[in-house]
Amino acid sequence: MEMPSPSTSSRKLKKVRNYWNNVMSLEAKKDFLSVRIEKFKAKEALAEAVEYAKEMKSWKFSTCCCCGQRFSDEELNLEHIKSAHLGTLSEELQSVVPKIVPISVIQIGDWRPVNVVEAAKLIEDLSRNDSGNKGQDEQDLKLKKWPNCDHFNRNKLVTSIWILLQLFIKIKCFAPSHLYMLLDLISEMLRKHLPERLINQRWMKTTLVSVWFLDELELESVHEFLMEELGISCGLKVLYSFKSRKARHDLTITHERIVFRDDDLSHLIPLLDETSELASRSVDDIKNVGQAYSDNIVQWLFTGGEPIGEKLKEWEKYREASKSLGMELFKIIESEFHRLQNMCERKCKYLRHEKLWLDIEGICMEEDKRRKEISGNQQSYRSLLLKRQKDIEEEKSIDEMASMELDIIESILKKAQADNDIKMLFQMHIDQMGGKCFKSDATILATNAAMQQTWNKLKMVTSYDYRSIVVPLLKTFMRTRLEDVVYNDATAKSNAEKNTENGGDDARHGQGKSKNKKKKKDHRKAKEFKATGGSEGQQENVEQNLVPAAHGTDHPLNSEVVGSVTTDELEQEERELTRKAEEESRIEEHQRMIARQLEYQRQIENEAKQKHLAEIDKA
Repeated sequence: MEMPSPSTSSRKLKKVRNYWNNVMSLEAKKDFLSVRIEKFKAKEALAEAVEYAKEMKSWKFSTCCCCGQRFSDEELNLEHIKSAHLGTLSEELQSVVPKIVPISVIQIGDWRPVNVVEAAKLIEDLSRNDSGNKGQDEQDLKLKKWPNCDHFNRNKLVTSIWILLQLFIKIKCFAPSHLYMLLDLISEMLRKHLPERLINQRWMKTTLVSVWFLDELELESVHEFLMEELGISCGLKVLYSFKSRKARHDLTITHERIVFRDDDLSHLIPLLDETSELASRSVDDIKNVGQAYSDNIVQWLFTGGEPIGEKLKEWEKYREASKSLGMELFKIIESEFHRLQNMCERKCKYLRHEKLWLDIEGICMEEDKRRKEISGNQQSYRSLLLKRQKDIEEEKSIDEMASMELDIIESILKKAQADNDIKMLFQMHIDQMGGKCFKSDATILATNAAMQQTWNKLKMVTSYDYRSIVVPLLKTFMRTRLEDVVYNDATAKSNAEKNTENGGDDARHGQGKSKNKKKKKDHRKAKEFKATGGSEGQQENVEQNLVPAAHGTDHPLNSEVVGSVTTDELEQEERELTRKAEEESRIEEHQRMIARQLEYQRQIENEAKQKHLAEIDKA
């Protein structure tokens, strides 16, 4: 069917704007902007929205995807889901979740390779002026101008390492254990470049400045360590792709602010943009609002808009789709949470093993100390371990830790005889436990980061704004009301002119024709309002209340607004219902497209999540 031409729509908007600016009184504008709720309260969605807004003083809310409980704050909703439907880690498990290394650890100096010989002299100067204050030492490092080296490959590798460290910190996957292991690796490499006394400087062992001293092959080893040991353990590639992907709403949230009139909660007042100056004004101070809005309110009313029936259906479909997607995201969070629990329990086990190895090593270290202090009868490590084994076995009850200690001692006695062999076993197993804790930290932080991303998606999916339905309903109601006011004012003035020009029977004949036209117009408006979802009572209001909200005799006739009713305008009114039917068909097709996109997005996210979990499990 033929759509209204742009010129026709432009003429209508011009007439309404002229009426608003030049004919409508300030009192009429104030009455028009303050809309009584009962005029269009028939829809359940609007009634629900208004009651909620009256109580909570907000149109926004979040709904629990599990039980449907409603909250005014997104974070309160997430806390409810965690405590009521998911659970939290025990204190013991929470204690082994690593902290995140702050970005400040890599914000020292200029990340470029240095000339080792000249830098060593600078370190000598710093060591002689050692203040004993770590913060002061680091401040000195920032102020010092290091002797840089122009070696291309070294410079490229140092920059790449710095970028990787930034990335790990950004995705919250860089723990203190990772920093210490990296510093140990660098310190070991530095032994061939710097004297031991310089390497043992506190700031050299606790800051990453030391990486600038490494040669090309050593820098490659550090880069490989970050990519392979840490990157694979935390699923860097998958995590970063998730971090970069921007989530989006499937239903546009409006920016208009809809408020209640302070002195009467049965009236709604639209404020066009909550970021504008108008939005900051007192709501009860509306004596200037009608004047201040000027053309803005008219432009707003005639911008966009779709059949209210379709908007209500879209709102309900969106809420149903959000609830379904919310449950899917919650199941993913449940899976991630159980994985986090398992990893924390595994790390607790590693830490207990590490402590036992350190305790047993401590028995032997005490003997070394005694040997230095007292000459004479010395005990071998093996005899000390046999004595410890006998003491544990003589205890009345053996708990889990004692049983684990017996197993460790038995394995040492089987594998080693001499003291040096036992020392090597200590070092090997303690390093092994440290490496396992290192990887556990990476996996725990990666799982936490993945969970946080899923929580953010769940927060978005379960958050709603009643303005999404209130604003279009209010716009349609106000637009229809303003069109009726302008049309009837123009009709009345046109009839008055004809009566003046023709007089007598001709005037009465013209008045009869005008009434017939008005009757047709009223009938069309009632049918159109019904097509957009209005109730019978509302249709009656539209048919009966086609008069200006306030229009006094003190307003002069405006030739631009009054005018005669043209044939083109009458034809446009005849085509109005046909245009709306075509719009509804187009909206239905758009809705089907949104549903397909939503389903496709869920499939992509689920596939990516499963791939992510599989890669972490494999690692």
